[in-house]
Amino acid sequence: MTTIIAIAQARNAMDRLELVATSTREGPRDTVWHAWQSDPDRDVWTDWHPFGKLDGDLTVDALRQHEIMVVAVMGKFSNVRFRFQTGTTTWSDWESLERPPSDGFLRSLALRQNFDHRLEVFVAGQDGTAWHRWELEGWSEWTPMGLPHGDIFGSLVVGRDAEKRLEAFCVGTVPGSEQALWHRWQKKPGSDWAAWDSLDAPPGGPSDPVLGRNADGRLEVFCVTPDRSELWHRWQRHAGKPESWDRPWEKLGDRPGGIGEVAVGLNADDLLTLVATARDGRDLWQRTQAPATDPMPGGWGPWERLPAVPTAPVDSPLLYRNRRGGLGLFLRTPSTGGLYQLTQPTLGGAWTGRRWSSP
Repeated sequence: MTTIIAIAQARNAMDRLELVATSTREGPRDTVWHAWQSDPDRDVWTDWHPFGKLDGDLTVDALRQHEIMVVAVMGKFSNVRFRFQTGTTTWSDWESLERPPSDGFLRSLALRQNFDHRLEVFVAGQDGTAWHRWELEGWSEWTPMGLPHGDIFGSLVVGRDAEKRLEAFCVGTVPGSEQALWHRWQKKPGSDWAAWDSLDAPPGGPSDPVLGRNADGRLEVFCVTPDRSELWHRWQRHAGKPESWDRPWEKLGDRPGGIGEVAVGLNADDLLTLVATARDGRDLWQRTQAPATDPMPGGWGPWERLPAVPTAPVDSPLLYRNRRGGLGLFLRTPSTGGLYQLTQPTLGGAWTGRRWSSP
């Protein structure tokens, strides 16, 4: 059975959401697939379409550059590759960016866009190193991102702030071998980078960060404790000021049975919304920012249970907003090899579910 490994999403040249997935290899079949909204007003999607035969357990990311969609994939032991739209429904061939000189397998991939639309690719390796490569007239060489203190643990997460400068986040060590969340940022949009700076750690320690962006451009970072019992967050005080993380970590809650993975996005009211899976992947929960009357984040509403997924357990939540203002959620269902999709027709509407078969 073909099994989906990873998913990513962006808007295509027709301004419709497009989903890209990587899968395990089964004979001569493709290992990269895509589907897109055939009716964005009703959030109706096409079936899977083959998108490439690439080797390895592939990670994927996607974004919209100018008016075209760009997709990047990376195998644990293979090169980073990318392709882009050349027309409404046509695509370039896959192009290779090779792989950085990292020992062991590669474990995270981020594709981002600089203020002037130049692409930049970030990867982290099993050996605790981080690398990036960016567009010039062609592409730069792979360049190390440096280390906070010791190795980088887990993924390298990259976002863009209110001034369109890139900011990177990872879990690293501090003197005494304790772990903390670290970040560094472009000194000016598209320029060289400041040194790594510590954001400390929430009580219980950090896990791979999940990055959100408030409507005014302030970045907000979320971490589940390694024992999967609690969710914590911290945010920038001022938009466009990457050093302005001047508040300690605040607890955002816990759930019976623990918290597995978290996804975050803005709803139609421009409020951050969280979706969390239970530690065992059997339950889904949603929580949304309460409206604020000042520039700082307000409180958060209560946890609300989302409809049960009949093919649970689930993982890898991917949250999006559809054209009519409702939210959508894709979840990987390892037991079937495919996905499950939950959608709202409009903000606050009832959720409906749909099972996606494996490609």
